[in-house]
Amino acid sequence: MKTTLQRALFLSLTALLVSCATSAPPPVSGPGAPMSASASASSASISDILGIRLDMPRDIVRTTLATVAKLEREERRRHEVWTLTNDPRFGSLIIGYTPEWNVRFVTAVAKPDGVAMHYDQVLDLAAAEHRAAGETHTYTWKTGTPAYFVIAIGPAERLEYLSLKREPQS
Repeated sequence: MKTTLQRALFLSLTALLVSCATSAPPPVSGPGAPMSASASASSASISDILGIRLDMPRDIVRTTLATVAKLEREERRRHEVWTLTNDPRFGSLIIGYTPEWNVRFVTAVAKPDGVAMHYDQVLDLAAAEHRAAGETHTYTWKTGTPAYFVIAIGPAERLEYLSLKREPQS
């Protein structure tokens, strides 16, 4: 029962992140690598999370993650959930695909007891839209060419979810 409840909560939070915050999590250079020097500067945009980039083909995603993660399950609507095997910050990745099987969004879920990631490490706080609901903060930053969103969600002291998402096509 507890596992089913945890799974439902996890999926609900994921859906909320993807649908409510029209943004994407900041990228981390290379699987398991620390944030790149360029990503630590508040004005530098990030382009991947653990080596996964927007529009990356599914077969390349699977090759990239093969040595650092385990595919836990494939969800309906072209989503995959991966468990990271040795990252000090993140415990899992959620990847959504387009109908052509290219990355539509990527979300990293922080380990509660892992190395803390701070909002200013992954986005430009001055340029990002900020919303707060109780203890939960959501930062959405539009950056890059073509435009995409970096979304970071969590309590004030550390982020819990980091996403990258392409700007919706009009």
